[in-house]
Amino acid sequence: MIAVRGVRTVKAFIFIQKEVFFSRRFDLLLQFTGLGLNIIFIGIFAKLITINANISQYGTSNYLDYLLIGSIIHNLVFLPRGSISSFVLGRIFPVLYNSPASLTSIFIGINAWRILWNLGLTFIVTLVYILFFGLRIHLNLGVLIVILSGILLIFALDLFSAGFRIATKATQDPLNWFFNITAQLVSGLYFPPDKLPPGFSPSQEYIQKPTFYKWADSQWVAATRYPKSFQV
Repeated sequence: MIAVRGVRTVKAFIFIQKEVFFSRRFDLLLQFTGLGLNIIFIGIFAKLITINANISQYGTSNYLDYLLIGSIIHNLVFLPRGSISSFVLGRIFPVLYNSPASLTSIFIGINAWRILWNLGLTFIVTLVYILFFGLRIHLNLGVLIVILSGILLIFALDLFSAGFRIATKATQDPLNWFFNITAQLVSGLYFPPDKLPPGFSPSQEYIQKPTFYKWADSQWVAATRYPKSFQV
């Protein structure tokens, strides 16, 4: 009975958020316009840029595939970002906390629509990359481990962020602030991490290796060292 009520609570949150989201048609138009322009810019950027690096060691034949796969993994891993901090620090949290519904179902419900929508957008972007840019993706257990471990890391960082912001009433915490600034630089999203200047090596060691990008040796370890069980 409790589980049924929890499911109903989650479904109610999804329904309400979906209706509110699609009622803002101009915002929806701007979001899709921005998404389309971002895809075009990434494609143009990747085709124009030539880097002096051995891209094949990361499981991709060219820089375009390297960048596109990196952006997909980045979008998936950052799905839980803000899920805890925005929930706990929201203005309606006291009302939700004192409601008769389960706090777990409320937490899942209040984040469900955002995560489902972003998953859908990531699927659309991936499909566009495959159809128009000739992207080839290898899916296997290693890829799932990399993505899930990255999601767990971002979730843990957001938990820390929520605690710090509650204690200090700050709008940002130092760990996430530093991570957000430096992550894309040293993570291997835009270029291979081994091509970083020598001065960035300390940041590379302390930030990159604990993250999903540096799990094992590179963010493409799952596509290169595990049997390719499925290929698109």
